[in-house]
Amino acid sequence: QATSTLTNVLFGNLLAVTDDQLVLFALVGGGVLFGLAVIGRPLLFSSVSPAVAEARGVRVRLLGVVFTILLALVVAMAVQVIGTLLLFALVVTPAATALSISARPRNAVAGAVLIALVGTEAGLVLSTMFNLPPTFPIVTLIAVLWATVVTVTTRRARRGAAT
Repeated sequence: QATSTLTNVLFGNLLAVTDDQLVLFALVGGGVLFGLAVIGRPLLFSSVSPAVAEARGVRVRLLGVVFTILLALVVAMAVQVIGTLLLFALVVTPAATALSISARPRNAVAGAVLIALVGTEAGLVLSTMFNLPPTFPIVTLIAVLWATVVTVTTRRARRGAAT
């Protein structure tokens, strides 16, 4: 029993989501998206320049707390289904990849979402084709993309600095 629980916490089970969980995830996800829509502009402003945002009257500390709560809701929902390892890979790696491609916040967010969605879909297809647990191909695809993007952008930066 303890081994099964540990395995579910680490790896989750993408293929065992119930209808009730989907409804709950949709409701909480909608609430999180609404919360982000409300705090999006001031959050971006305070992320770029906290001192200037605070001087302009933005409550930076409160924004940080609200954002942390929204992130905690997403993590609490997602860890049940996708597990800790895949959650970490889907939160960090697509964002790091997108930031290597574009420093513009909107482009980076859109790129990170696209990378996570395409990587997840492609990984699920590969896991079905080769009878693998879904976590492995998803994380592998996203990590290989990250390594490729970082290698290419580093080489371009070196070439640009050398000229």
